[in-house]
Amino acid sequence: MDVFDGDTKGDNVQNFVSDFALEARFAGGKKWYPGKVTKVNAYADGTRTYDFRYTSGMRERGVPRHYIRRLRPPVKPTRREKAAAEARRLRRADPRLAVSLRRNSVAPT
Repeated sequence: MDVFDGDTKGDNVQNFVSDFALEARFAGGKKWYPGKVTKVNAYADGTRTYDFRYTSGMRERGVPRHYIRRLRPPVKPTRREKAAAEARRLRRADPRLAVSLRRNSVAPT
């Protein structure tokens, strides 16, 4: 479900949009930053923009809809990624131990 689906007429828009964890592209850049909508700006031609407050404290007015999305939950690492991270950690601690672990490892399923 899109964040902006549902009742988008009237005063309910503010509460509806604020109930979701959101992120936006600051100044239209490429990187997404978390925050929340603080105000919905409705215009006579039917368009809407949003005032957005980022968790860093920065604020931005008039953010278009296509620069706001639902905050994506963190991706859980796969078994292979966990094993690779553990091998990197061990390699830093003792390079000889990492080599012996690699030789004795079981192929991932």
